[in-house]
Amino acid sequence: MFRVVFFACLGFLIILPATAENLRVGSVVSFSDALEEINHLFKKNYGHKLQITRSPTRQLYPQIKNSNDLDIAFLGDVKTAQKLEQEGLAVNNEHFAYAIGKVVLWSLKPELVDSRGDILKTGNFNKIALPDPKNNIYGWAAQQALINLELWDQLQPKIVLTANLSETQQKIQSGEVDLGFIALSLLNPHKKIEGSLWIVPKKYSQSIEQHVVLLKPAESNTVARDFLKFLKTPQVRNVIEKYGYNVP
Repeated sequence: MFRVVFFACLGFLIILPATAENLRVGSVVSFSDALEEINHLFKKNYGHKLQITRSPTRQLYPQIKNSNDLDIAFLGDVKTAQKLEQEGLAVNNEHFAYAIGKVVLWSLKPELVDSRGDILKTGNFNKIALPDPKNNIYGWAAQQALINLELWDQLQPKIVLTANLSETQQKIQSGEVDLGFIALSLLNPHKKIEGSLWIVPKKYSQSIEQHVVLLKPAESNTVARDFLKFLKTPQVRNVIEKYGYNVP
């Protein structure tokens, strides 16, 4: 009886899966906090974990093109995903929207930003920051909102363009500007948000559809494909919503 149990246990040990793998994942900064929580869940469910690199989309693209050292990339838009596929750097027809981003007008001053964004019309502030619309999808969305509000030209003397969302957030936090447009996810909305904010309604700007891509080095990686499937589960979708996104 003992020998049967011994060999049964031995057989079980033989069929155990290989050691845990680290997936090399690049992520836009605005999604990286949510991704850390998803990483914890993935390790708990599958035994594998993510090695996460945080970068603006503008920097992720050259990293993918020049170093080829990532398996999966969480981008801030769909155009970059399509470009990576066209250039043969990502697996064709594998990218999909993992989150719909929300733009917010935010200030550290508790009473400055009202619930309708009327502060923009009054102009009762010194400077307002947003990422350069030419290089950042959130900056582009903020610009569209100001154009639709017929305020883009009027506010030009007060507008400060930044390189990315992180720089915009830093300028607001330092007091260099009174308020600015950033991603809601950067404020960790599942916690108490400091200051005051206005979530820009859809009628003023198009949705920000953020896509994830499977990169060529991981085309045959079953762990990478398991992770992409995991992203679509209710468990992960709940995490994404918690961090201030809508889910597709």
